[in-house]
This record gives sequence, C-alpha cells and structure tokens, in this order.
Amino acid sequence: MKKPIVPITSLSNTDSVDDATLVLRMKEGDVWAMEAFYHRFVHKITGISARLLRNSSDIEDVVQDTFTEAYRDMPQIKSPQLVERWLVRIAVHRAHRRFRRRKLKRTLGLDRSIDDERLFIQVGVHASHEARAEIALLDSVFDTMNISERTCFVLRYIEGYRLEEVAQITGYSLATVKRRIVNAKGAVDRHFEEESHG
Repeated sequence: MKKPIVPITSLSNTDSVDDATLVLRMKEGDVWAMEAFYHRFVHKITGISARLLRNSSDIEDVVQDTFTEAYRDMPQIKSPQLVERWLVRIAVHRAHRRFRRRKLKRTLGLDRSIDDERLFIQVGVHASHEARAEIALLDSVFDTMNISERTCFVLRYIEGYRLEEVAQITGYSLATVKRRIVNAKGAVDRHFEEESHG
C-alpha cells in the first residue's frame, strides 16, 4: 500500500523524511518526493560542480544532467540510504565528461568561454579579508591541478568525505585517491608557502 502523498506546500518540512524514505517514495512515483529530493541535494550538487568546473554554463548543464540521470535510474538504486553518495558520483562523472570536452574544444580553439564561477566568488559575503585572500590563492592552485586531483581534493577537504567514500564516488582505487590527494595537497602547500615567503 502506498504512503499518503505529502502536499507540495510542505516542501519546507522535508527534514523529517530521511533519504531512504525519499527514494522509496520516488520509486512509487511520488511527485512530492521528487521535488523534495531535488531541493535537498541541489545546493550540494551545484557546489561540487562549481568547484570542479568553475564555468556557469557547464555547471548548470551538469546539475540538470545529474538530476535527469538520477530520476531515470532511481528504480535501480540498491542502497537508498546511500543516495547522496550515489548522486554525487553521478555529478562527478558528468563534470569529468564536461571538463574533458571543454579541454578538447579549447585545445582546438573552439571554446573561448570564461571560467566565471571561481572559488573566490563562492565565498560568503561575511568572510574576512584574510579568508578571501586564501580562497583567491586556492583558485590559482586549482588552475595547476588536473581534474582528478582537483576532484579528490574537493571531495576530501571541502566536502568532507572520508578517503574510502572518495574512492567509491570517483571509481578510483583507494591507493589512487591517496596519491592524487597527496599531489593536490602538495600543490596547495607549495603555493601557500611561496605566498608567505613572497
């Protein structure tokens, strides 16, 4: 027997519904659950996409494609309680695909778009001048990283996922994740050290 549908007007009260319940209700065709799912995760998926791609039109496409793929494949999900990690994995793979396509186009001179969603822009208005300066420096470090190093660093140190979770999300082995994080962290440390001595 299907659970009663919660009215759309109750979207602000989604905290009382856990992820697994949302997934089960979506599988039953509950439109409210689909709306609630989107509202629960859209900021996280947008944030991760922005930190990986930093181009507003690419970010919008990845977010849209991520939710489209998630809604399509939701009936196949085997661990509803892990839906957030599953959704992030879709976004990361979509972002990598988009990044590779853009890189190829830029190499061929077919893409002159500007990276207009830098980390600096994503900082809250109440951040201190020092914090803004450090984020701006981190932006320049990100420019030196390849997409896999940037992804591992973002998932580990900005999103707070454990190493094992980063491996599951990216599809890399744990050893590869550790190596890429060491490389990324080394680049960050070097840039901040140079800045402090400059």
